[in-house]
Amino acid sequence: MMIKDLQKNFTYKNDASQYVIKDAWHIMQKVDGKYIGDCEDYALTALYLLNNKSMLRFWWSLLNKDGSIEYYKIFNAGHAVLRYKGKRLDNIHNGWIGDSDKMQYYEYKYDFTFINIAKRMLYAKLHSWIFWQSSR
Repeated sequence: MMIKDLQKNFTYKNDASQYVIKDAWHIMQKVDGKYIGDCEDYALTALYLLNNKSMLRFWWSLLNKDGSIEYYKIFNAGHAVLRYKGKRLDNIHNGWIGDSDKMQYYEYKYDFTFINIAKRMLYAKLHSWIFWQSSR
């Protein structure tokens, strides 16, 4: 049910226009009825919701490989997709996709590692905190 809410209320907005940095990975919070972010944020938020909004379960899911963030090239651009228990969830198709014809344009590159995801999320938090501190 929570995934359907994410699909219904997701609005794409790239990181540069939202956070003034090129790449910021966040678990989105619903604000004014909308989840606003990019493909990484969509994938991370979906994984968080699939784990009942538990950060412990979120991280455990990444560690035990129930969930992963896969990186693809699609039409010469980078794109992140959530893989969860063998299925993929994608914001471009706004739903679960298999190894069907929907994936034909996706060129798989690699999975982000647990450490890589943690670093990217920590970097985004630190950047937000520094930006908040400097604007006070």
